[in-house]
Amino acid sequence: MDNFGYNILRALVTDIVPDAKVKAAMNDINAAQREQIAAQARGEADKILKVKQAEAEAESKACKVKAQPASARQLSRAYKHRSKNSKPPSKDQPRRTLWPWS
Repeated sequence: MDNFGYNILRALVTDIVPDAKVKAAMNDINAAQREQIAAQARGEADKILKVKQAEAEAESKACKVKAQPASARQLSRAYKHRSKNSKPPSKDQPRRTLWPWS
């Protein structure tokens, strides 16, 4: 524009319209970045879920281990109590067992 006597100092650019191929490439790049972030978030969620499941399983096993000696003691006491307080069965009376299901 200098040839025509104009000297441009500043120009306000309000809109840039790139080629359609450039727009598509930029959109693909942004989509790939969002998908990568989403995949990382899903991986973290799966990891947390597996850790929580393992903790729950370990706690369940610990509770079972604690309960087994207590139930064994209870059974032992019941057997001792029943054997002390029981009389030998008579011939007319059926033999009673410690366990109702046996």
